[in-house]
Amino acid sequence: MGSAHRCGGGGGSPDWFYGTGTGWGIGSFSGGLGAAGKPYGDTAAYVKSGSEYMVPGVLTGDNTGKGSRVEKIRGARATAVGGRVCYSGARSGTVCNNLIEEVNITACYGGGLPCYNDLALSRQTTGVPAAGQGDSGGPVISSATDEGRYAFGVISGIRDYSKSCTGDADGRECSKYVLYAPISEFFNAGWGLNYYK
Repeated sequence: MGSAHRCGGGGGSPDWFYGTGTGWGIGSFSGGLGAAGKPYGDTAAYVKSGSEYMVPGVLTGDNTGKGSRVEKIRGARATAVGGRVCYSGARSGTVCNNLIEEVNITACYGGGLPCYNDLALSRQTTGVPAAGQGDSGGPVISSATDEGRYAFGVISGIRDYSKSCTGDADGRECSKYVLYAPISEFFNAGWGLNYYK
């Protein structure tokens, strides 16, 4: 399973679990690695125990889980300026209409984390907050099609944030400007991650 480096080796727990308990492990953090020889992209893989039961899908819907569903991931898409993506953050829920404005960005978040390379920046075109604190590591996907959705990457961070949030607004900072790590980071890292067609 792919996630953000800052959610695991970036100072968080090295182990992930389904739900809020520790009864069913997803796996352990396997490190972050950037493409093109750079030291870090904000990417991580969780492998080993429990990962064999996972399916190529993504949870979409609002942040409460009501009306949410698992949608199939049919493949991966390259990040390019002018494209549009959806974010599905744990606390914001699914927010689409995000226009990719820049690529190959470096972001330094502080707090003892490394600076991350090869990120993409998007702007929410309807002006609502697209993601915020607690959404990092969540999937970046295409809009829904009859065939399912396609993976673009994982949420890394935000810029120009405020206290206005979509979904859960409790004590969070959010923004219409979101940085994400493109899916190519995962395939270039040598972790053996792949997707079903």
